[in-house]
Amino acid sequence: MILLFATVGVYGKRPAGFDLVATSGIGLLVVVMRRFNFPTAPVVAGTILGPQAKAQIRNALSKGEGKWRMFV
Repeated sequence: MILLFATVGVYGKRPAGFDLVATSGIGLLVVVMRRFNFPTAPVVAGTILGPQAKAQIRNALSKGEGKWRMFV
C-alpha cells in the first residue's frame, strides 16, 4: 500500500520513468536493510547531511591552507 502511494506521488510530481525506477530501488534497499536489521536512520541522516558536511570540511581546509592538522 505504501509503495502504491509513493509511486502515485512520484509520478504526480514528475512523470518520468527514471523517478519511478529510483523510488522502487530505494524501497527495495530499505526492505533489504530492515530484513538484515541494518539501522536505516543513520543512512537517511548521512544522505541528507553528507553534502553539507563535505562543503564545511572544504571551507575549513581552505581557511587552514589545506592542512588537516587543524581538525586535531
